[in-house]
Amino acid sequence: MSAKRERGLLNFKLPATIAASLDDTHQMYHFYIVNTTQRPVERALEQQITRRFTDMQSVQDLPYLPYWVEKRVSSGTEAQALKLAEFLNDRQESPLFKRIQMANDPIGGRNKIRQASLVTMLKDNVFSGTNPIAIRESDPDKVHKIMLNYFRAVDSLFVDPDKRDQTIAFKTSGLFFFLLVSKWIFTEMYAGARNFTEEQISTVIGSALEGMDDYYEIADSGWWLTGHGASSLNRANARLIAEEFFQGLRRSNDPTQN
Repeated sequence: MSAKRERGLLNFKLPATIAASLDDTHQMYHFYIVNTTQRPVERALEQQITRRFTDMQSVQDLPYLPYWVEKRVSSGTEAQALKLAEFLNDRQESPLFKRIQMANDPIGGRNKIRQASLVTMLKDNVFSGTNPIAIRESDPDKVHKIMLNYFRAVDSLFVDPDKRDQTIAFKTSGLFFFLLVSKWIFTEMYAGARNFTEEQISTVIGSALEGMDDYYEIADSGWWLTGHGASSLNRANARLIAEEFFQGLRRSNDPTQN
């Protein structure tokens, strides 16, 4: 019936397990087990497979993909975010070097963020229409270098080098905040025709911090340590602080703003 509406389904291979000659009780038992204990594919592995489909798209014929999968593959944003996460995890000069729990990595290690969480945040805050990088930059290598410099600037401003293992700046809540404000930082940098060096990015971030009336304590690296101010950081109050950060950036450009 579905193939009558969508002819592509005729080429879709559906894996199946067939159990023959089961009585009603055993049929009911198998139905119950399958539908109450099944687990979805891990999100990180799902992202890896989507990325592979995206890479394959231009060089070979893909099997029929459901619309919702094809949409994710065609947009390419998930593949872009995953490649950036891999870049940040593999470069020794990156503050996120070996701190991302990639798909199929052994579980463990302190101060790690899951690939699935980071890729989702990168997709929503960097590779989206709200961030000028997604619109202005078409070279993946340049995007990777800009984001590396961005995180190095964050590291230099908000992380105490003697207490690096205690910071939450590069855990989920901290990364959510810094990726959330990145669109305003990069908008300011494009508007000012700045170079995307670590120093220039640090200058823009610093001007926003100086213009903040509230939450100015986030400029102190101690605030980002476990057991201090940022320990209570969640997405709701991260958005409040991000809004004040934005207002601080506006005030730094125009002191008459209030």
